[in-house]
Amino acid sequence: MLVMMRLSLRVPEVCSLRASSVKWSHSRWTLRCKVKGGREEVWPFPKDVKEAIDQYLRLDRKRREVSHSDGEGAPPFQPHVNYRTLEFDKGLSTRMVQKIVARWADYSRIGGVSPHDLRRRVIMKALDSGLTYRQVQMMSKHKDPKTVMRYDHGRWQTTVRRMHASE
Repeated sequence: MLVMMRLSLRVPEVCSLRASSVKWSHSRWTLRCKVKGGREEVWPFPKDVKEAIDQYLRLDRKRREVSHSDGEGAPPFQPHVNYRTLEFDKGLSTRMVQKIVARWADYSRIGGVSPHDLRRRVIMKALDSGLTYRQVQMMSKHKDPKTVMRYDHGRWQTTVRRMHASE
């Protein structure tokens, strides 16, 4: 959830991550990720998110060693239980991510939250902090700034009303 919120990633992008996706390059951590449409992009990777993932992997090290699901090509986020196939070296499925987000939302008593709600919140927070539509478009990897405008209901509707009033 931290990775999705800090990087405004879509669920399939999180599910496709591998340990080798995070690299030290040009004096900073970067994340190479396949985005919507099959393109591969490189993003700056915040140091605190890298440290959180490293801590998670340290805590999960023994399970990964026993199940032989570690290494450079291994996904950082794996199912801990898989009774059907007993395979643990696969990444989480999109459905598993949805269940994890919903479970934590229930646990924290905030109600029904989907993974896209996390992405939507990140985009709204960026807009509220004063970033331009173009900056948020680049951050969220949308192809068109109009897509970002859809997330910004309040200001977008006010702008449209002003445009209609001036006509």
